[in-house]
Amino acid sequence: MKHSGLVAGIFTVFNLILAVVCVMLYLRQDREKPELSFQENGLTYTQQTQQSELLQGITAYDGTDGDVTGRIVIEKIVENREDSSVVVFYAVSDMAGNVTKASRVFPARLPKAETDGAEAF
Repeated sequence: MKHSGLVAGIFTVFNLILAVVCVMLYLRQDREKPELSFQENGLTYTQQTQQSELLQGITAYDGTDGDVTGRIVIEKIVENREDSSVVVFYAVSDMAGNVTKASRVFPARLPKAETDGAEAF
């Protein structure tokens, strides 16, 4: 019976130490999202526009990882034929997996809807 109290005390101390370590690790985790910055691009989107052109003038910075511009991806491009524009959706993640998403609108030259079977600009 004496030993069971000693074992319980050792496990209690061990659990307290483990809990403190877990809290410290949790508090030290990087939970800050990177920031996307946009500069004027002056691009007019066409169906031949390359992704590299859509990425010009965009930078991403993370407080822990620094410059994460190379991790920016284009998620999707949505055409708005009525407004002659496109919305480009970007995402960037840091090394901890924190993700930032943003969008940007570009003027566009898109083919008009087919009325007589021929495309026109």
